[in-house]
Amino acid sequence: MNAKQAYLQNIQKDIEWDTILFATKVDRDGAAIQTFNSHPFLKMKKVWADNFYTIETAAWLAKAEYIISEIELPPFYMKRKDQIYIQIFNFKEWNNNIARLLLHADFIVKQQEHEKLENIRGILNATILPLENIASTKFKKDPPKKRSKKNIVMYCGGFKNNGITSSAINLMKNINKQKYQIIVVEDENLAFDEMKNFEKVPDEVIKIQTPESLNLFPEEEGLFFNFIIIH
Repeated sequence: MNAKQAYLQNIQKDIEWDTILFATKVDRDGAAIQTFNSHPFLKMKKVWADNFYTIETAAWLAKAEYIISEIELPPFYMKRKDQIYIQIFNFKEWNNNIARLLLHADFIVKQQEHEKLENIRGILNATILPLENIASTKFKKDPPKKRSKKNIVMYCGGFKNNGITSSAINLMKNINKQKYQIIVVEDENLAFDEMKNFEKVPDEVIKIQTPESLNLFPEEEGLFFNFIIIH
């Protein structure tokens, strides 16, 4: 069993209440951890972890009530309905998995400015906080935000050289940008020609590329691969 398999097995189990999984860097005396440890609302059981690719910590990633991370979580992580996910944003680099994780987050504690974070801010459900404000924050989920624009999520068939791609890009260019925010979701492993087409997407469109492979539960895996072989 690998870490991803352990995660998928445990995500089907009940949440273990009053538990926190801390994902930290090597230095566990940083300002973020000191603040969280002094927060009366978060004085619960903690499970420390530096490596989410072990079976034990992957299991806690699936079943802990709180996920508080200073590092990038694995691509197989999907926030559960009853989990509260707090991401400390201190990334100098950016990749597709970070963008995906921020869409899952309930709270983002911002230590680092980044242009890409500002680009997707309009579609985030997370509350964004400066580090100095978190000691006074009650980490409870807020009602969904009311947005000035309606989101339209598009999948364009892999951006192949065909009429679907041409029509989709034309639609993106001509849709009412004051009323709608278009979000394009695509796999990150595009071939050369497909990537060239993907780069034609207008700048005001938010592009989200998904890393790695599908999350398949053990009982789904055999059915999925049989489907691929048959078709």
